[in-house]
Amino acid sequence: MGINNFADKTFEEYSSKYTLNETMISKLAELLKDFMTTPTKTIKRIEMNESLPMSFDWRDRGAVTKARDQYECGSCYAIDCYYSRNKYHTWGCTGGMPYRVYDYVKDNNGISKASDYPNESKDGECHLQREKFPIYMIGYGIIDTNSEETLEQAQINYGPIVVALDGGHESFQRYSSGIYYDKTCSSMVTTHSVLLVEYGSDNGNDYWILKNSFGNYWGDSGFFKLSRNCGSHCGIIRMPLFPILK
Repeated sequence: MGINNFADKTFEEYSSKYTLNETMISKLAELLKDFMTTPTKTIKRIEMNESLPMSFDWRDRGAVTKARDQYECGSCYAIDCYYSRNKYHTWGCTGGMPYRVYDYVKDNNGISKASDYPNESKDGECHLQREKFPIYMIGYGIIDTNSEETLEQAQINYGPIVVALDGGHESFQRYSSGIYYDKTCSSMVTTHSVLLVEYGSDNGNDYWILKNSFGNYWGDSGFFKLSRNCGSHCGIIRMPLFPILK
């Protein structure tokens, strides 16, 4: 732990603004039942190669932008645009489900670039600008995985992957560097969404690298390392998603 942009916040202030509370966790648990039957998703069963590279980083391939800041708005699940909060079961700054954001993008035939529709980090209505949609999505995939090794293969196959984690700990709030590990971190209850961009190893210590939405003054310019091959630490294999583009 160290000094970062949350140093002036208590844990209670952090958790109320940046992670899900118990009520929202219960709501989202109900939505997971819907998620398992929704027709817009595609189940991707990963075929493993005989050997995987020791590390793989999408940042080296120009596929990852700099970290953004959700500010005091629980919009980690939809950091690039503000989406309808009724039909799609997202609750603005209170939280939501990444797969419902993908539903919205698919149903509206695309999404604006961040430069055309900047994040305002506050509740409001989404004003569609279809003439500026550079990205078209036909659906999304859920990784059918019960191991971190298959998640490694999926990242290589499909690109950066949205994952959900248990971010409701003071150690996560105060993270500044190193490989994050907290023995109290849940592998089943997730409270925060991030983007998986790399896996690797440092002197025999395996890690994932993920892009957060806490701004550039948190972690390593907004990125962090999470312990890998450690029993799905913080729930990283619980619900990995990726878009399927035209």
